[in-house]
Amino acid sequence: MTIHKQRLTKWIERNLFLMMSVYTFIFAMFMPDRSDALNGVKVILNQSGILTHDYLEIGGVSATFINVAVHFLIAHLLYRLSGAKELKGAYVASVFFSCGHAFFGSHFLNIIPPMMGVCLYSWWARESIAQNFAFAMYANSLGPMSSVIWLMGGHSIGSLVAGAIVGVIIGMISVPLANKTAKFHGGMTLLNYGYVAGLIGIVVTAVMAQLHMEVAPVNIISTHAHAHITDYLMILSVIFILFALSQWQQVKENYPKLILSRGIAGADFIQTYGLHTATLNMALNVLVGLSFIYAIQFPMNGTSIGAMLSLMAFGAAGAHPLNVIPTMLGVILAGWCYGVNLSSNGVVLPMLFAFGLSPLTSHYGLLGGLFAGFMHMTLLSKTLTLHLGSTLYNNGFSTGFIAIFLVPIFDAIREKRTLGQ
Repeated sequence: MTIHKQRLTKWIERNLFLMMSVYTFIFAMFMPDRSDALNGVKVILNQSGILTHDYLEIGGVSATFINVAVHFLIAHLLYRLSGAKELKGAYVASVFFSCGHAFFGSHFLNIIPPMMGVCLYSWWARESIAQNFAFAMYANSLGPMSSVIWLMGGHSIGSLVAGAIVGVIIGMISVPLANKTAKFHGGMTLLNYGYVAGLIGIVVTAVMAQLHMEVAPVNIISTHAHAHITDYLMILSVIFILFALSQWQQVKENYPKLILSRGIAGADFIQTYGLHTATLNMALNVLVGLSFIYAIQFPMNGTSIGAMLSLMAFGAAGAHPLNVIPTMLGVILAGWCYGVNLSSNGVVLPMLFAFGLSPLTSHYGLLGGLFAGFMHMTLLSKTLTLHLGSTLYNNGFSTGFIAIFLVPIFDAIREKRTLGQ
């Protein structure tokens, strides 16, 4: 790689999230409803964000993309302020994943308190913000808890302060919890923070219920197709592929290694195989997801693009086509067995988020991935009733349970086979 290309790559690493913000904002300005974007943003900011608020349906297409663009901008500012020396797969995964949920839950006001909580914990624990940057981004999943309190109090000064304090506390306690729960499943779910967020959501909603502050899930989902969503994803994928091809020799050498890697939680495809190789994998994950969506003829909406951006996110940190496809097929198989409409939100979302269990495919083979996806679809509807939609990472919460449940069973079967030989 020439010095010029090295400098360009370093610049992109420092400004990737800013570039995503600019791209998303420009895209928003080309949407047909851009003239009403500001009103749409105001509507979005007045939502609680509890699962599931499809902002494309609530605030419009342009306003929703502006919300996502601001998420990317906040991520860029925190990344630069954190003093991080190099771009890591965990950083990219956490930013793209959390920004994906800006399509159907978080908005750029309710994410601030939990992010501040993670930063405050870093100061208290004498750790760098860079060390906990990914946690700060994942903490966005619990942002709706702040906005719920704000709305219940009619945006009074007291409710604003109370909501902010709750958000900060949630952000603070999430870091040590996430560090501990990662040991429960041995890295067999990529969405460990989703499991943590679910646990916190259960506790917080239980406390609120005792205070007569009832939280109930919301189900506002767009039922008609938004063609522009596909354009956003396809343009982004093409850009990532072209960037990867600019270092084709490096990518050609490294991508076969990446696609055969086990990809457990903590895998860093950027540091291990290079940014160009990782971006190619991220783009291919999107194409895999879109292929499944088109195959089952699902209309693209806010929840599906959020899930697609999440699938893309972990193309930098553990998920690749070979280990995600079996889990996706497992979800479809479960939907078919249970008689669920395969082109419904109830199948498509768990199918796309089943990548969280992709390490089970890598470690236990095709059948392990299929069964994990099947179980994910089976359990998912029940986990929502536990936290009442207070965390946006319900799929991550489910994958945590599935991994903890299946890993000992799979290990026992493998051990029995080994002894039998």
